[in-house]
Amino acid sequence: MNRHSCSHYCLDSRPPEAAGHLCLQPPGVSAGAAERHHTGAAEEPRGAVEKHQGRDSGPVDLTIEECQLCTQGEWCDVSTAPPTCIPCSSCPSGYKSQAQCSGATDTVCVDIDECAANRMNNCEKDQTCVNVPGSFYCMGKFILCGPNQFYNRYTEQCQKCRRCMGDGSRTIVPCHLVSDTLCSPPVPNLFSALYLSEVRNNSYTNLPGGDKLKLRPIRSSNDSYFSRDPSYQNIILEKAGFTLVDINYALKHTCANYMQLSVDWDGVPEAGTRLKQTVGRYYQSSTVSTAMAVTPGETLGVEIRSNNRECFPPGDRAPTQLKEVADVDRSGPLSILWLSHKTGAALLKAFMQQATYEGSWRVDFELQSISDPYMLQLKSSNFISFRREGNVRFSFHQSMYLQGLACSGPEGVVMVPKLLHRGGGTVKLLQHMNVGVNMQYMTLVTGSAVPVQAGDRLFMEIESARDCTMYFLGSDSGIGGLNVLWLPHKKSAVLMGELYNNGQLEGVAQRQVLRFTEKNNTDPAVLKLNKNGRVTFLKPGRVNVNYHQNIIHSCDYASITAYYQGLAIADPVPFMQQVLGNTNAKAEGIYLSGSYDVEEGSQIYLQMTCKRGRINGVGEGHFSTLSVLWIMP
Repeated sequence: MNRHSCSHYCLDSRPPEAAGHLCLQPPGVSAGAAERHHTGAAEEPRGAVEKHQGRDSGPVDLTIEECQLCTQGEWCDVSTAPPTCIPCSSCPSGYKSQAQCSGATDTVCVDIDECAANRMNNCEKDQTCVNVPGSFYCMGKFILCGPNQFYNRYTEQCQKCRRCMGDGSRTIVPCHLVSDTLCSPPVPNLFSALYLSEVRNNSYTNLPGGDKLKLRPIRSSNDSYFSRDPSYQNIILEKAGFTLVDINYALKHTCANYMQLSVDWDGVPEAGTRLKQTVGRYYQSSTVSTAMAVTPGETLGVEIRSNNRECFPPGDRAPTQLKEVADVDRSGPLSILWLSHKTGAALLKAFMQQATYEGSWRVDFELQSISDPYMLQLKSSNFISFRREGNVRFSFHQSMYLQGLACSGPEGVVMVPKLLHRGGGTVKLLQHMNVGVNMQYMTLVTGSAVPVQAGDRLFMEIESARDCTMYFLGSDSGIGGLNVLWLPHKKSAVLMGELYNNGQLEGVAQRQVLRFTEKNNTDPAVLKLNKNGRVTFLKPGRVNVNYHQNIIHSCDYASITAYYQGLAIADPVPFMQQVLGNTNAKAEGIYLSGSYDVEEGSQIYLQMTCKRGRINGVGEGHFSTLSVLWIMP
């Protein structure tokens, strides 16, 4: 039993020298709002996290044929038909084992109360430590919500707790004071799993160049597939397979040359984008998107750096020239979509060859790695060729140095992915534009999902003004790279659309829903695009969403947010977002990419908002495109 006298909710108190806890009364209780006690914090764990438990219908017959196939380190889930051998879970960070995996029962983990002792958390003196299952929060502002509600720290409002629905879905972690219910997916994580994280804070006044950012976990579909180190700087991948990694970010800086954010893989820069020097008043934004083959135990981190030492002066000599990194409610999050080898996926990675170009040209690549050279090939340094039909998710980013006043002209620099069909004919998939600055760095980023036929070829073209010279530092250092992930139709589906209500978005544009014309849908039994702009999922799974848009605006920033609405949640939940600062009467591209879990019957949609200003123009056709890649869970 907890060692406190609270009759309702107990929070560990701050400042730490108070050595006690805080009793909170829920709304509607006639007693005082809060009463402080000094009898010691709770020492008992708050409860068990029971995952994949055997049913209580009686003894489980483990001699049945399917259970006999289970090996050491697996347990037999007899709740499925037929019974399935499932790898034993390991307790993630923030939990400890209460019962080991055996027979028809997975590992049982219980929460560690980090707020029970000051040494187990890093909350400031003026913050309240709130223990949640698997973690804790340092809360500056906090509202105690009513029954079946939790306090959403992103919206700073009370929100209804999620109800787990769907075949086989049940509560893994119950709704808590500041966290929603965590539900198991409707079916086991046999083919895919999802992990979401955010940059932990945006205070970098003493951040040295090249330092890793701290990442706070948001959610995980399976804790045995992902874990984190105690420093919050690395996410550990526990299962072999492939990953799609996306992080949307935005920042303000006045650093000379550039500011770079990179995704590091086992401490080595894997993919990074550079943002040009500005006066630091408005947000610049970018997306780092990559794909990797995973060996268990490999780590993923996020690092920010610049080649100018004055951007991050050592010690307190001067303030950093990195002014702000946008919170996750404006730009984010980091999403990791893990795919099993059982999906039959194949991955090709390449980087751009070092070159100097003017005008329009086709990108030359150098092969970096390939998981299946039979399915995917790099031909003539330009083309990615596909041996079988299927669905492809590609991403390409390239940093470059620009020279010439024409680089900042209205034409900008445009990335154009194209697909050359085997039978003839070339299809332009999208166009993503950025305006450059003479004698500065910039990065082009693009990504999408597209169905392919056997013999089709994917290639990239870059277009710019003839007098704009672009210097590409082709290398495997992460500042440029192409990732092509192929999936068979049986395990995936693709929906592609183009924005059609761009004219309705001009003006103040407060929470305007984006609507699309469907251009391709490989499986209408899985995905459906509605006239109201919402995409409905007819089967559960996991999705990777990519959206490009060209825009001219005078807002402090324009934001695009992707929302998820499930059957059990009345209010839509934002799952990825991006912002773009004032474009100064020029067209600029905004891009966001991320992954999420979807239930049968759930929907997603995109919404645009202008913060203090107006939208003056929105691109149409290939300049504003949506792609949704659905993957079997």
